[in-house]
Amino acid sequence: MSITIRKVKAEDAYDYAVLHIDCWKDAYTGIISDEYISSMYAQLEQRVEICRQTISNPDGNDFYCAMNDGNMVGRLIFAKSRDEDKPDAGEIGAIYLLAEY
Repeated sequence: MSITIRKVKAEDAYDYAVLHIDCWKDAYTGIISDEYISSMYAQLEQRVEICRQTISNPDGNDFYCAMNDGNMVGRLIFAKSRDEDKPDAGEIGAIYLLAEY
């Protein structure tokens, strides 16, 4: 196993969108409805386009992925802090790994 972390590029949008859904499925099965997870897969095309736009225009966010032997296995979003009194701080907007990792 060779894990690396790298910044996500717009051309990664499809893999990043699929990873988002797969991670949610792993993390939230039994917590949110199976119908909701299924609807995420049904909306994959739209989610890919949203990912592409968001990655291309990050608006203060940084998108990263964990890679294992060339495959995305985790995702991380750093964001500017929403606390007005901490203008130089940041926060983790999302952090997920596939269940097997």
